[in-house]
Amino acid sequence: MKKKKSPVLLVLTIAVFVAAAGAVWFVWDHFTPSKERMKPEDYFAIENEDRFGIVTEDGTSKESGRRFDGEAFLPIAVAEEICPSLFYDEDDNKLIITTPSTIESFGIDGSSDILRQDGEEVFISQTFVRQYAEAEWRSYSGPDRVVVETVFAYPVTETAEDAVIRYRAGIKSPIIADAPAGTALRSLDADADGNISADKIEGWTHVLTEDGYRGYVEDRYLEEEITLKEDEHTYTQPEYTHILLEDPVSLVFHQTTSQAANDALDRTAAGMKGVNVIAPTWFFLENESGQMSSLASASYVRTAHGMGLSVWAVVNDFDGAVNSAASTTAMLRSESARSKAISDIVMNLLMVGADGICLDFEKVSADTAPYYLEFIREMSVMARNSGLVLSVCDYVPTFTKYLDRAEQARVADYVIVMCYDEYAAGSEKAGPTASMSFVERGIRDTLKEVPREQTIAALPFYSRLWTTGSAGNVKSRAMGMAEAASYIAENAMSTAYDGDAGMTRAYREGVDGKYEIWPETAETLAQRLAFVRENEIAGAAFWKLELAEGSVWELLSGFISGGELTVSVSGNSIG
Repeated sequence: MKKKKSPVLLVLTIAVFVAAAGAVWFVWDHFTPSKERMKPEDYFAIENEDRFGIVTEDGTSKESGRRFDGEAFLPIAVAEEICPSLFYDEDDNKLIITTPSTIESFGIDGSSDILRQDGEEVFISQTFVRQYAEAEWRSYSGPDRVVVETVFAYPVTETAEDAVIRYRAGIKSPIIADAPAGTALRSLDADADGNISADKIEGWTHVLTEDGYRGYVEDRYLEEEITLKEDEHTYTQPEYTHILLEDPVSLVFHQTTSQAANDALDRTAAGMKGVNVIAPTWFFLENESGQMSSLASASYVRTAHGMGLSVWAVVNDFDGAVNSAASTTAMLRSESARSKAISDIVMNLLMVGADGICLDFEKVSADTAPYYLEFIREMSVMARNSGLVLSVCDYVPTFTKYLDRAEQARVADYVIVMCYDEYAAGSEKAGPTASMSFVERGIRDTLKEVPREQTIAALPFYSRLWTTGSAGNVKSRAMGMAEAASYIAENAMSTAYDGDAGMTRAYREGVDGKYEIWPETAETLAQRLAFVRENEIAGAAFWKLELAEGSVWELLSGFISGGELTVSVSGNSIG
């Protein structure tokens, strides 16, 4: 008689089998690479036979190109990315092309060889873009696509064995292309020196193939060595030239609000040394039509030239009759307003014999930034044709990441990074105007986009007296160097070194709250100038003349001559 199997044992056997099968499935599902392939038409966003894919170093465009009457046209946004000289004014449906010496514009009509519109989409002729873009173009079929190269020196990695390129980093991501052993791939995780980005995904390398596939390869399939490849290119368009001073720039801003201030230059600047550029605040935005009020003065220029100073007139958007981001935006979005402002500024400066322009627009939002950049491009044409230096003031990149400083540097002569107002009027917390780390970061971040020989660091001649009330309310007022020193002495403020700021903090308790100052002195200025010199940038600028104290002039004399950065009040030598 057969012994019956226990139901419990049967259930346990089945459970073990199911568990084992589940474990096998889990391992297979999680650790077996996917063989799924993405269709090339989907990867290159090609919807129909009239469309073609577009690839740049920044990636495969989600916007495909379009053929009109058999001719290739690019979406406007892609064309502007490839060729910064192009700007599409969507308000006027007009394309503006800025070269080093000319400005041309083109409208849209149904038969245009340059611009075509289909619904809300606007396209520009690829042939036209190629005339102005510093780029190499490669065309491929299967599917129809164009690869545009604008960076000609780049790091390359090579496959050590047969590999696949996946859409995302991960073995379950679909395959977009094969990379047989020995395939050279542009490494997008390394810089030109072969240094690997901190953002690299562990175990995977971000790559771009010569024929336009951008994806990820497992590191285990790649050679360890990264090499630099330099491609020849045939771009022959005129290059932007720059007017650069031979000596280090030592610029002092001079806040002028009246003709009387212009007339007092010789008295205001008495004793000033170590300066080769003075920048008076002469032009202010008066309305959204581009009208600028002007304090330009021929007698001021004659006096300044007699003192050995070049004159770069400051143009701002906040001291005139209008003072808002909305007004600045309205002016910058209008081609006629931009043109009027530029013409009036340049004509006034040529009449009085000035040497340059210093743009200081501080009401520019992220949305307005492309129009401001076009304003700078258009200004650069007239400035260059007139022999005027063009400089552009930007707050540190931490505050204004959306400003394209690389493009500013391409078309303008200098980019001035304003390394102050770390804690500004309206701040909810007391702090230094420009801590050492703030200045260093501002300069380093700017140098990621701007060549050293075009970078100027603007430093403060002022600090703020902060009052923090018992309820935590904070208010402040700006003080010049001498006034701050006097206030600290007269009020017997305690002082202590602030390691985070890299400078001294003065403080006292009062019946109505706490008072604090992080004073800017000749010693703090010497430290900042030592960093400027160490980074071999074009020079320094200082806000503003009226707030300086006498000891800084010997310091600036050493800076501009390449000598010691000596602080006369203490006898210390830094740098």
